[in-house]
Parts: sequence; C-alpha cells; structure tokens
Amino acid sequence: MDPDRPTPTDRAPLDDAELAVLVRDVAGEWSLPPQRLDVLTWRERVGRGHRSSNGGPGLRWTRRLFGAAAVAVVAAISLLFAAVWLPAQRGDRATVGSSPSPGGSSTPGPTGSAAPAASPLPKLVRNGDLPTPSRIMVQTGQGYHIVDLATGVLGPVVVERGHGPTTLLARPSGGWVCICGDGQNVIRLSAETVDPNGVVGAPRAIRDIVGTLDPRESDAMQPGRAGVEVTASPDGRFALVGWVHRDGAAGWRIGADVIDLDTLATVASTELLLDEPVVLDGQPRNRFAPIVSLSPAGDRILIASTWGSNLVGASQRSGTDHWLASFDGRSIGALADAGSTTNKDCIETDAGFIDAESSTDGAVYYAMCWSQTGVLAVRRIAADGRQASATEFPGSLAGFGGGTLAPPSGDAFYSWNPFDTVLSRLDLRSGQLSVGQAQRPNRSGLTDPLNSLVVVSADGTRVYTLGISSPDPEISRASVGVYAFDAATLAPLGHWAPQADLTSIAVSDDGRYVYAAAHGGPSAAGDPAPEYGASITTYNTSDGSVALIAGRLLARDLTLGEPICR
Repeated sequence: MDPDRPTPTDRAPLDDAELAVLVRDVAGEWSLPPQRLDVLTWRERVGRGHRSSNGGPGLRWTRRLFGAAAVAVVAAISLLFAAVWLPAQRGDRATVGSSPSPGGSSTPGPTGSAAPAASPLPKLVRNGDLPTPSRIMVQTGQGYHIVDLATGVLGPVVVERGHGPTTLLARPSGGWVCICGDGQNVIRLSAETVDPNGVVGAPRAIRDIVGTLDPRESDAMQPGRAGVEVTASPDGRFALVGWVHRDGAAGWRIGADVIDLDTLATVASTELLLDEPVVLDGQPRNRFAPIVSLSPAGDRILIASTWGSNLVGASQRSGTDHWLASFDGRSIGALADAGSTTNKDCIETDAGFIDAESSTDGAVYYAMCWSQTGVLAVRRIAADGRQASATEFPGSLAGFGGGTLAPPSGDAFYSWNPFDTVLSRLDLRSGQLSVGQAQRPNRSGLTDPLNSLVVVSADGTRVYTLGISSPDPEISRASVGVYAFDAATLAPLGHWAPQADLTSIAVSDDGRYVYAAAHGGPSAAGDPAPEYGASITTYNTSDGSVALIAGRLLARDLTLGEPICR
C-alpha cells in the first residue's frame, strides 16, 4: 500500500476506477527477473523504451551508450531522472502567466504566483470544435493504446510491450503499422496494421532474424546475438528496418529492409557480413542493430551500426560504422564505407542525412556524439568519412533537454534546455549554430536528452517545447507549460499555461493543434491525486487557447505515442 494514500478510516472506500489504477500501477512497475544471474535479459540489453518515429535520439541513445566515463555520468543522470523526477508527485506548482501568442494577442490562461486550488481535472472539457485527429496513439507501461478525445476515454491495449522489438509508425492511408518481433536471439519479425478504431490486422511476416553461437566461444561471451531497430522515412511512406544477428563463426551479419507502410510489402533489402570476433580483450564484443536513414530526396540510404565491449572506464572500447548506398525505390545499391567514429572522442548516439544538395562543404550526414567530458556535439561528415565540421552545444551536460530533426527538409537540428528554456538550432547545411534567448529565470540542472519535450511541426515552421521549473525538488519540478517558437529565427511565439503536470508533447499533422500529456498522478495543482491518472490537454496553435482537456484517463506512465498526430 502507498503510505501517502489516505487510509480507509479517513476517506470513502475505493471505487472500481481507483482499484483499476492501483492494479495498473503494480503491473506496470513489475518486471521479469534475469534469466540467469550472469545473463542479461533482452529488456536489460536494449532498455524498456521504444523509439519514436520522428528520428529523435531521446530513447534510442540510452541503449547505445557504454561504460566510458562520460557515459557513466549521463547514464546515472538518466536513471535518476527517469526513476525520481518523472514518476514523482509534483507539488508547489504556481500558475504561469501568458505571453504573446502567434497571432499577436495575449494567450488566455491564469496569471499570478498563487497556486490554484487543489482539485482534480474534469473528465472532459471541450471548447469549440473537436480537435483533429481526435483518436491518438499513446503509450503506457503495458503497451500502446488509443485515446478517444471525443469521449475522454483511454482504450484497451492494442499492442502489448513484449520481449522483442515493438515500434508503431503512422500509416499514410490512416491508422498505424506495428513492426513487431517476438523473441530475443531468434526474432520473428512481422508487420501488423492497427486501424483508427484499434482493430489489429493479421501479421505479415518480414523475416526471421536468427542469431547462432560461435562454437569457438562460451555461451557467457555471447549474451546478445540478434537485434532490430526501426525508423521511418522522412515522408512517412516506409518503415526502415535495421537488423543484426550473429552468424556463428562467420561474424556479424547486418542488414536493412524497406517496408511499404501501406501495402506492408518489402520493397528492398540489403545485407553485409562483418568478419568480427565475439570476444574483445577478454570481454564480449557486442554488435547492435543498425539505424537506417533515408535521405530527404529518397535516393540514398545510410546505415549506422554501433559496436562495443563490456569493459568500463578507460578500458572500454566502442564505435559506430557507417555505410552509404543508392536507393531507386525498388532496390538498394552496393554499400560503400562512409567512415567510423570511436568512443575516444565521440560516443555516437544518433545519425541521419543532411540535405546534401544545399550543403556548403560536401557534408552528407551528421553524427550526434557525447564527448568523454560530457559535451554534446554534432559532427557533419562527407560521403568518404571526412569530417566537415563539429559543433558543440554550450552547456550540454548542464541542461540539454532533447533534439529532433525538422521534417521534411532534414536541414536543422534543435536542442532544448527545459530548465533554462533555451532553444538552439544547428543548420546542418552550413554548420552554423544559433542560440535563442532564455524564456524564464535560469534554474539550470542536470538532465538527460528527452525528445518527448520538443517537437517540430510537419511543415518545419514551428517548434513546440515543454518547460520544467527545476530538477531540484527543494524548488519545484513541475511543468511550466508549452512554449512556441519560429523554427527559422527561434523567435518566441507564445507561452501557454499548463493545465496539468505535462511530460510529453506532439503536434497535429496540419499544425492546428498541440497535444500535451501528463503521465499521471498529480492533480491540476500538482497535488497527489493518483486515482485520477493521466491527462491530455489540446491547445489551439493559433492563439494558445485550450481546445480540449481529457482529464481522467485512468492510467499511469502515459506518454504520447508519436510526435506528429495524423
């Protein structure tokens, strides 16, 4: 029993809705033990998070960092942030005043410094037209659900989180496609449609990814022999599936499949055998599933595959290898070596294409890295692996809050500090860094990259972010609302007051609405109210007014399932 909850002597008996939330909380926090004390489970190797479809590094990066000094610092911060800040019940939250909206008028909302009265959000509030889309995908600890904003109801799990890769991508014709895998060292990968009503179609097989042991080494030296990473093409037409498996004594076999999200057909495939041992310096040498990217023009593919040993500190060795190939919509050309990075000076966490036709110095792709001293940098790299430029983000470790590429051009990278409320923009064509002005007093502190705190509109013209008052529990850790910026100039366009303790954000495909979710727990005033669960607030981007509040979704650990809601 939660010691902070009132006992039956000082409150009414629990109703069915409250009991349901308690059961969900217990089930969501439970996890399977390791298979053996000396063998990591699939969850422990790759992490519980699932990658979002916008290409952001917020979840993927935690799976790929190893034991170097900088990584130890970042990982510790990440665990602290995830375990303490996100699930914590927030208190002492003040309302936030409004700033000028995109239309130039004042944004409606409460003002002043006094906290609002402690009361839960209503189940459903609608002001004007129903936002579109009104059925949106969200994630909880149990899997993916659809929220119907017309009724304010969280639907049942449509796709469960299992012991294998699970990624949902928006389908061009409507609904979603799950690229789902079952298994660990033998992964049966398939594609399943999910329609807007949550009806799941029959699975269509993609491939079996079978990792086999190298007979020359012990099982203990080969804990992970297969893996999958899934991304989406910039235009949303394709799922890009990167896979890896151990091919016995031959080495690691990596590959990529391009899946049409409408027909579920495999359009093109490629693979490469890497003659590498499974042991390095007496420790397992792991090769992770590659990240596959498609160029903005759709004519080239980039494959970035990370490897690493289980050693820690200065003895730890890791790196990322890159290959480029042509793509004509039907086949993938020969893979060409495009250079590598190592953990000596660049612990790579993400890679993707630059619009090379407008690049000023031949840069074709970027690699996002953490240095050994914990500074975030973006490297711009030519097709032959030559580094064109490297740009460090100022104060990275002291408050870097996330990054995402601006679709569909792929020409900018945004970083957001949620505590200092500073937005930065790196022009990937020229390598020029622009840093915006702080939107509130400086209360900086350590955090990890979370791309759920920043999103770019589908047309690339607006950036929307979530601010956090401070990571310091002695001050406050509550949401300070939504900030809107011009994506090109970083000029502030609006600041909209939070209706709940907001933790993730998305934008509609047409740019008319911003969706902001609270993961569940606190009331509108930040006071403990676990019986009411998560909430979603929808804002009109024209003036920042609240279009809808779905206030009692009866779930915990809820986040928006995709950055662009279609």
